[in-house]
Amino acid sequence: MTRDEAIAILTSSAGLDETLRVHRLARAVDATERALREERISRSEAEDLVDHVAGIAERLFEGSRGTFEVVYGRRLRRVISEVFGEGD
Repeated sequence: MTRDEAIAILTSSAGLDETLRVHRLARAVDATERALREERISRSEAEDLVDHVAGIAERLFEGSRGTFEVVYGRRLRRVISEVFGEGD
């Protein structure tokens, strides 16, 4: 793919929509990580929060639950382990 082809894809309506959805998901994941580290919540609430963000990912990118777990889920579950210690 050439540079011009990539720019054409990214600036197309579909490309702009996908870029916006990626940005929204990244912001949700970042906000969740901050909440996990800074808020006084239980481990169960933290796990529910991660599940909620996975639901956001699924709504933004249908069929993406597995990808979410690989890309973001591991990161957020690692934060849970850091904050609460290793789970059951």
